[in-house]
Amino acid sequence: MRNSFKNLLLLCVPHHTTIDGTSSADYPVEVLESWKASREGESVEALERLTGLTEARLGEMLAEAQGQVLDQVRPALAEFSKTAPELAGLLNTLLDELADPRIHGFGIDPDSISLFSDAARSLGSFEDNVHVFANAVDKLGGLEEKAKSLMTAAKGLEAAASAIQSAIADMARGRR
Repeated sequence: MRNSFKNLLLLCVPHHTTIDGTSSADYPVEVLESWKASREGESVEALERLTGLTEARLGEMLAEAQGQVLDQVRPALAEFSKTAPELAGLLNTLLDELADPRIHGFGIDPDSISLFSDAARSLGSFEDNVHVFANAVDKLGGLEEKAKSLMTAAKGLEAAASAIQSAIADMARGRR
């Protein structure tokens, strides 16, 4: 009964591995059932009525659903491209690859998912910290000019130190 269709919860490979792997104790049946109920909602009745579902038909259904999602995302990316064209181009390329099941099947490989997940987590607080970066930029403004001034001062100090050393050496030899 554990592997019955009624208990099916669709997850990406990394999350499936986490939940069914060594961390499975962190995900009791009640939690998984609540996830399933919130995800499926009223559509569970429609799923239960599916009969004769073949792997090929499931593939067609997934491709159709994926196409619908892409159709919704593309206009948003078109707007996004007005402010960040390079990033929008990269995301469009990713969507093109996702849309072609010959490249990735239906979805992205687990390593890529993990990379995207890590990047999203790392950049998650970026918006909250923009003001910190802006303050740093303000404080570091003119840093190149300040560095040049410091380099000039350092060279002057080096020349002065050399002159002092020469004077000390001359004094030690009895010269003035």
